[in-house]
Formats: sequence, structure tokens, C-alpha cells
Amino acid sequence: MPGDLGRRDAFRVSGSRTYGIFSADYTLSYTYKNTNVTNQATTYDNLLNTPSFIPLSQLKDWKNNKFANINGYFNDYYDNPYWTIGNVRYKTRDNALSGNMHLQLKPTSWLNFSYRLALTNLNRKYENTNADKTYSNYSQANTHLYFSNYDGTGVVLDSSQGTKYNAAHGGQASYYMYNFSNFLITQDLLATVDHSLNKDFNLKVTVGTTYIDNQINNTYINAGSLFFPVYNVNNLTGSAGLGGTNNTTTQSNYTEEARRLGYFGEATVGYRNWAFLHGSYRTDIDSRLSKDNRYIPYYDGDASVVISDMIPSIANGKIVNFIKLRGAHSLTGNVSALASGSPYIADGAYKTVGSLVGVNGIAVGAAGYNGNSVGFPYNGLGGFQLNTTIANPNIKPEKVTENEIGLEMGFLQNRISLVSAIYESKLKDGIVYATIPNSSGFTQALVNAANTRNRGIEAEIKATLLKTANLTWNLGVNYTYNESKVISINGGQKSLGLGTNGNQNTNAYAVLGQPFPVIEAYDWVRDSATGKVIVDATSGNPSRDPNLKVMGQATPKHILGFTTTVIYKNWTFSATADYRTGYKILNQIGSSMDFSGNGWTTALTGRQRFVFPNSVVMQGGSMSTTRISRPATPTSTFGPACITLSMPTT
Repeated sequence: MPGDLGRRDAFRVSGSRTYGIFSADYTLSYTYKNTNVTNQATTYDNLLNTPSFIPLSQLKDWKNNKFANINGYFNDYYDNPYWTIGNVRYKTRDNALSGNMHLQLKPTSWLNFSYRLALTNLNRKYENTNADKTYSNYSQANTHLYFSNYDGTGVVLDSSQGTKYNAAHGGQASYYMYNFSNFLITQDLLATVDHSLNKDFNLKVTVGTTYIDNQINNTYINAGSLFFPVYNVNNLTGSAGLGGTNNTTTQSNYTEEARRLGYFGEATVGYRNWAFLHGSYRTDIDSRLSKDNRYIPYYDGDASVVISDMIPSIANGKIVNFIKLRGAHSLTGNVSALASGSPYIADGAYKTVGSLVGVNGIAVGAAGYNGNSVGFPYNGLGGFQLNTTIANPNIKPEKVTENEIGLEMGFLQNRISLVSAIYESKLKDGIVYATIPNSSGFTQALVNAANTRNRGIEAEIKATLLKTANLTWNLGVNYTYNESKVISINGGQKSLGLGTNGNQNTNAYAVLGQPFPVIEAYDWVRDSATGKVIVDATSGNPSRDPNLKVMGQATPKHILGFTTTVIYKNWTFSATADYRTGYKILNQIGSSMDFSGNGWTTALTGRQRFVFPNSVVMQGGSMSTTRISRPATPTSTFGPACITLSMPTT
């Protein structure tokens, strides 16, 4: 992005030493990172809502070009992208320190003890500055609007649309910042036995324990409106907020901590190095769960046979020289959904959100909060509100049971290899944030609800197409097919909302019998027999169906990937590409571009009046196609592009 700056400096020291049966090594690193970037989402949105014929490259100088500043810019609703780049900035400074120590004791050739300690500490200071947007008196009072006439032959002056929209929604400069720290400690203690029992059998056993402690602290100050653009919390028109901004609830003041202690063991028995039997078991104790549910189980059993080693003649074959069969069964416990995808377990710990009620009656951090908090506490009286997410002390680990059978083969002395597998996995008690009616006083609840099944195949072919003394060319192709299905939803429900981003037309759902998850959205009212859109017999306008419809699954059913690597002497060049299909994605850009007249739909009929394509009307209790007349004067328009959707019927 133009104007974005970034710097990263890293320092690392390491060492190792061996004393007979004892060895030790360590690594210590420090990383400094400093970035200064703009709001990429807003800049991108402003750009997309700018017609392609606007010479944006001539509008970079928003300080001196009267057509580039906030007063003279042509768009009533969207700012000049270059103004946003210059005036909305996000500055981040990270100081990260990490250390790793590994101690190892090997009293015999077949017995080994090891201890590993890893520490990571990240300190971050984050600042957001938004420049003053005070419009001139002319911009706030002028009502002149010019646009092309319906025939595209001239320009029309319209003074009935009011003043420049943005001019009535300006604001003072604002500032907010937070200080964030994340401390993570991980310890592992292992004992490993790797011993040949006799000339045919080998045994490898590992037992151990692991411990994780994660602490996160966040201190957030929202300065709201400033007297003038000196960006600090002392230059306020009101009191500093204790968390949140005008348009986000993701920041507040909090301290989180979570711990996890695990015990595990695994064993592998090998026979003549061509048959292997492996099993493992692990239990984690997670502080984020209640006392009755905090034990998370894992177990695995698998076996493999290298047929080409069992039958030496195959290994010496000219065409097929490697064959391996494998099978596995496992159960995995998981609570990562508590952290909503974060790699840090403390993010899954229960915490309260900002509950101080602002002067305008809106909680600090909630949408619409104005940055001031002088309403409460008032004269010693505190104001509080409930967290809108229902906490669940009885949440249990979700469990995934998986079965897999695989085949590996090598051809032409392993210049061509094949790895393939078929699998089935079942999820029980999936953890989701389920949407609930606002009438309950809450918006979502943390529940064990989803029970799903996944079936699929995976295959990968790799080949060395060219190999000389100095040049090697490898090519790989992989394919994955995955079919998912919601088997049941706890509580006997047939559909469960998985959260919303605030737009009424976008939802992810778990629906009984459907893939998991699916996208549900609103559609036009359609004729059940033909699927055609029903339009009003008088206006010709379609209407929205009040019920959400399943639009498709949200995860790919087919993934086709390609990899290639060229190695020339000490140089390596690689490329990767993949193609995904069999699913739908949510794209919210359409409504914005239609609003500005930049969407492809606004030019389907040359920006002239049109009849909704392939639609039907209700006549005499049945659906029929009706001829539509084109009067000289349109009866309804859509958006600033003045596209007429429909005309009276004849």
C-alpha cells in the first residue's frame, strides 16, 4: 500500500556443549518490528467505489489539489483513497524475546532422557490516529448535484438531494492505543527407549509430560475526539474510554491466563523393518474447562507394512519398486474453538468485556459509543451491563474419531511416487458460538452442538522429470475430495446459526443433513414450480423472501494442487498453485458497488430501463409471463445510476 512503512530487526545467539552422556544447547533471540500502515480495508472500499474513468493518479496531492481534499472530492459518500492513506494510520511496535533450552542425558545406547524449556514474551504498543474531518461551510451548504441524464446525452443539475453526505458526518481528530503483552512458557520432559529385542523385533517407547502456561494482558485507552490533532490522551474533549472504539468491540482492558498439563506415552514395535505396529495415548488437563470436563483424551493406533521390503523382488523391479500399506484409527479431543482460531490458549479463557456505560447510554466498546464515559460512574454510582455471550461452565471437549487407509507406491526407482488415502472422520459435541434470539437478552451462546461427518480421498503424485549433474526438475500434482454432512445437532434442532458479522444477509449455519457449514442468505421470492423470480404485476419489482435459504457449502469439495521445483546447482526455484471448487464464498462487495453504480449489474442493459430477466407474475392465481410496456417516464429507479427496474404492465 502506498505510504506504508515497516522495519524488522532480529538478533539471535545459540550454543551447545556435550559432556560425555550429557548434552545441552540453547537459543536466545530478540526481534524488533515497527510498522506504520493505513486502513487497507477502507482504502480498498474507497477505491472500489470510484468509477474507472476517475484519474485517481492525479488526486494524490490531497493537501494542495482542491479536487483531492475532502471538500472538493467528487464522491459524496466515499473519501479519496489517497486522503485515507495520508490521514488514517495504524502504528505498531513489537518487542519479542524468546529463548529455548534443551538438556539431554543418554546413559545407554538405547535409553534417552530429555528436557526442553521454551519461553516467549511479546510486548506490543499499538496506536491509531485519525485526522480531523471538518468540512468547509460551502461543502456543508451546497446542494448542487450533477449527473448524466437518462439518455446519456447531457448533464442534469439536481438540487433536491440535499448537501454532500460526508460533509454532514465529519468529525474531530481521534486517537486510541493499547499496550499488549503475551507471555508463553512451554516445558517438555521425555524418556525414550529404542531397543532391538532380537534380530527380528525392535521396540521404541516414549513417555513424557508437557506443561503450558500462557498469560495475556491488554490495557486499552480510547481517546475519542481531540481538541486538535496532537495525538495523545491528554488532548481530549471528554474523558478517555476504558476500552473499545466507535466501530469495534474487539479491544478492552483484560487479563487472561490458561494452563494445560499433559501426560502421554507411545510405543512402536517393528518387525524386520517392514512391519510396524504403533499406539499412543495422551490426556491433557485444561484450566479453561470445568473440573468435571477438563480431561481431554487422545489415542491412536496404526499399522503399516512395507510390501516391497517384505518381498525383495518388488524392490528390485524395473517398474514398481516400492509398495506400502497403512491403516489408522484415532480419537482426538480438542477445545481450540474456545480461542476462536488463536494459537494462544489464554485467548480461550473466560474474560469479561468492557461494561462501563458511556454518556450516551451505550457501553464503552459497543457500536455507537462516542468515546466519552462521563455518564457513569456518576457521583459514585456505577453503570454496568451484561456480556451478550452466555458463558457455559459445562462446555466439554469436542471429540474427533478418524479412520484412514493409505497406499504408497514408487515407480521407476522412485522417480515417480504415489501417496493416496481414504478417510472418514466424525465430530462429536463440536464447540460453536450459536446465535440466539436477541429477545433473550443475549446474542450468542457457547455450546456443544454440532455432530458432523467427513469422508474423502487424498492422492498425490510426484515425479522427477529431469535429473542431471547440475539440474533437477520435480513436479507434483495432488487432489483432495471431501464430503461433509451434519449428522445431528444436540437438543434435537434442525438448524443452528454459527454466528453473524452484523449483516442480515450473511450467515453460516449447521443444517441437519447438509454439508458443514453452509451459507444461508436471503433470496427473491420464487415460483416453487419453476424457480423463476416473482415480480409485482403492477410495479415489476421483485420482493425478498423473508426466510433464509441454503446457498451452498462454505468449504471446498474438490481441491487440485500443483507444485514444481527446479534445482540448478545451489539455486532452487519453486512454485505452487491450487484450484478449489464445489463450494460458495461470501462476497459483500456487490451492494457497495451497486450503490456507487460501479457493479457489473448496473451496466447489464446499458444503464437503461429493463424488465427483471426471466421473471413471472401472479395472475388469476397462477404464474405467467407478462409483456411489459416502456413508458416515456420511468416509475422507479435504483441507486445513483438511475437504473429503472420495472414499468407498469399492460
